[in-house]
Amino acid sequence: MTLTEKVTTREIDGRIMKIMVPIMIEYSLMMLSSTILTSYIGRMAVDDISIYGMGTRIASIFFALFRGMGVGVMILEARSFGEKNLQRCRWLQHESYFSVFPAAAILTLLIIMFPRQFLTIMTSDPALLDRGTMILRLLGIFMPLQALIGLNSAAFQAFGNTRTPMFIAAFGNILSIIVGYVLILGFNGIGGFGLIGAVWSQIISWSGMTLLGLFLIYGPVGLYKDIKSDHPLFSLPAMEDVKTIYNSGVPVALENSYWSVATVYISRVILLYGSSFYAAYNLGLQAEGLCDVLSAGFLTGAMSLSAMAIGARDDDLYRRYYARLNFFCLIVCGLTMAFLGFGSTAILRFLTDKQELITIGYSYLFAMVFSQIPQHMAKVISGYIRATGHEKVPSIISLCGVILRVLLVILFGQILHKSINWVWWAFNIDLWFRYTVSVIYGKTHHTLDYVSEHRQA
Repeated sequence: MTLTEKVTTREIDGRIMKIMVPIMIEYSLMMLSSTILTSYIGRMAVDDISIYGMGTRIASIFFALFRGMGVGVMILEARSFGEKNLQRCRWLQHESYFSVFPAAAILTLLIIMFPRQFLTIMTSDPALLDRGTMILRLLGIFMPLQALIGLNSAAFQAFGNTRTPMFIAAFGNILSIIVGYVLILGFNGIGGFGLIGAVWSQIISWSGMTLLGLFLIYGPVGLYKDIKSDHPLFSLPAMEDVKTIYNSGVPVALENSYWSVATVYISRVILLYGSSFYAAYNLGLQAEGLCDVLSAGFLTGAMSLSAMAIGARDDDLYRRYYARLNFFCLIVCGLTMAFLGFGSTAILRFLTDKQELITIGYSYLFAMVFSQIPQHMAKVISGYIRATGHEKVPSIISLCGVILRVLLVILFGQILHKSINWVWWAFNIDLWFRYTVSVIYGKTHHTLDYVSEHRQA
C-alpha cells in the first residue's frame, strides 16, 4: 500500500487546517487591533484621517523593507540551529542588529530631514503637507524600532517558534488599542489628543513590542538564557555574514515593498479627488483587510504541503493537496464576496461616523467584491509555482501587476479625469491580470505535472 492510499481526504483537510488556523488566528488578532484603532481615527476630522494615512503609508514601506531583511537573518540562524550550534545562533542575532540597524538609521535620517519631500509624492495640498510633515518626522524618529521588531521575530522563527512572535504582536496590538483609545479619544479627562495621540499610540506599541522581544531573547527566561556568547558585546559582524544577510534579505524586502511603494503613487491620484476620497479609501482598505483573515494561510499552506509531496515524490498527494486547497479557497471567496456585498455599510459605520466617507467607502468595497476570486485563488497557484523551484516568477508577476495598476490609476484618474469608480476597477484589472498570468504560467510549465515528470526523470 502506498503512502497516498493511507491518506484520506479528511486527513488532508486536517493537515491544511493545522497550517492555516494558527496563521488565521495571528492575522485575526492583528486585524482586530488595526480595525479598532481605525475606528478611533475614523472619528477625527477628514484631513486628520488623510494625514495619518499618508504618514503610515510611508512607514509601511519602511516596515516592508526590514521585514524582508529579517528573512535573511532567519535563514542563517535556521542553518546554525539545524547544526545544533546555538552559540552561532546567538552571535548571528547580534550580527543582525549591527548589520541592519545602520541601514535603518540612514533611511530614518532621510525621512527626518526631508519629510515634506516624501509627502509631496502623494499630495501638493499645503494644509496636508504642513501638518503631515510634523507627523511623518515624529514617526520617522521611531521607525528603526520596526527593524528591531522584524529581527527579533526572525530569532524565534529560526528555531521553528511562531507562537512567541504571535504573542509579541498580540501584546503590541492590545497596547495600541488601550493607549490609542485614551490618547486619541480621551478617557476621564485624560488624553483626547486626536491626530498626535494616534501617532504616539503607534510609537508606544512599537516600543512595547521591541522591548518585549529583546526581553524574550536575552532576559532571564529568554531564548538565549543558557547560551553564552564568546564575543564581546560590541563586536563588529563578519563581512561574510553581512553579505549573506543582505543577499537573502534584499530580494524579499524589495518584493514586500512593491505594494507599499505603489500605494504611495496611487494615494497621490486619489487625493486629487479630495481628502474625503482618500480618507474613505483608507477606511475601505481596513474593511477589505478583514477578508484577508480567512485566506491568510493559503500561500503558506500551498508552499508547505506541495513541498512535502514533492519530497515524498507522491504525485497523487501533490494533486489532491492542490484540489482541496482550491476547494477551501472557493468557499472563502464566497464568504468574502457576501461580506463585502452585504456587510460593507455596517463595518464602515463602525469605522467612522461620517456619512460622506461611508458612501465613498461603500463604492470601493462593492467594486472589490469582484476581486475576491483572483485575490485569494492566486495564493494557491503562486504557492505551487514557488515550491517547484520558480521562486522569482510570482514576484515578477506581482511587480508587473503593480505597474499595470499604477499606470491605469494615473490614466483614469489623472489624465482622463474619470470618476473614482474607474480607479477602483483599475485594482480589479490588476488582480485578474496577476491571477490569469499565474494560471497560464502554471499550465504552460506543467506545474501540476512536476512530481510525475521529475519522478520519471
